[in-house]
Formats: sequence, C-alpha cells, structure tokens
Amino acid sequence: GPSHIVDKLILTVGKWQDSGLNQTVLVYDGYWQRSRDLWVAVQKANWDKVILDEKMKADLTSVVDKFFDSKDVYEDLGVPWKRGLIFGGEPGNGKTISIKALMHTLLFDRKDPIPTLYVRDAPYNYHIRNVFTMARRLAPCMLVLEDIETIVTPQTRSYFFNEMDGLENNDGIFVVASTNFLDRLDP
Repeated sequence: GPSHIVDKLILTVGKWQDSGLNQTVLVYDGYWQRSRDLWVAVQKANWDKVILDEKMKADLTSVVDKFFDSKDVYEDLGVPWKRGLIFGGEPGNGKTISIKALMHTLLFDRKDPIPTLYVRDAPYNYHIRNVFTMARRLAPCMLVLEDIETIVTPQTRSYFFNEMDGLENNDGIFVVASTNFLDRLDP
C-alpha cells in the first residue's frame, strides 16, 4: 500500500541522481552516457582560447544565441525551428575548441542553459535513430556530431538525411558538425 517512507526514499534517490546531471554532458558512443570530463573541459573552454577572427567568434555566438531566442519568429514565419553549422578543415585548425566554446556559451553563459548532446560515434542507422530520438526528447538542444564523415557514410547517408529533414519534427535542434574531410560529404 501507499507509504510515505517509500515515497520519501524515491524522492531522495531522484534528487541524488539529478544532483550530478547538471555537471555532465550527454555523450553518445554507441550508447548514451554522462561525461563529467567533457563537462569540465567545456567549462574551461572559452573564445579567448580560440585563434579566430574576433568578428567570426561574435558571429558564431550570435547565431547560436539568436536561434535559441527566436522560436516565436520561426513559428510566425511558419518554418521549422532548426538550424545547423559545419566546421571543416585540416586537423588542428580549431574545430573542436570552437565547438567547446559554443557549448560553453550554451551551458554556462546563458540565463537558461541549453543541453548539449555530443556524438562521437554512430555508424549504423539504429545509432542515428537513437541520437535523433534523444535530441527530439531534449529539444531545445545543441546536437554536436564530431567527425560527421564517420556518421554519414554511403550506407547511412539516406537514413541520416531522413532523420535530419524527414517526417519527424526536429524543432529546437541546433546541429553542429565537424569534419576533417569536407570532400567526403559531397553526395
């Protein structure tokens, strides 16, 4: 039967579990896990550590902030509330630190933090499905696809694009992808 002691225990366990969630980032590497290490790395990342034109840094931050602050504008225009960026170039050109600086902007600099999902590996259709299912569940959110050429392959391309732009509602998802090989993304 009902027991206030059991209810109190359940609430206590829930609070304990939630207490660490604010200091982690959800990472997908075949399955979802919470990464405190990535959260700490993002906390330390900022635009001062990125070697990039100051106007470009401001533009990137502005694009992300404006997106998450403009749901009503998208609705008024009757267009899906989704957006994306892709960072490409040779290894070592600052893609990852720029993504972490963007993550820092969303997780630490905003009044209302935006969750970030970080995808390291999703080589099969069912992985891609898991990624987009979680992103839809947590939207509005930023979905980071590290080394997108390992996710969008000839075998997964069609499925990936259906998840991005198919029948499912992706409102509130801001996708940021990185690649060392822009030429591999050509259809």
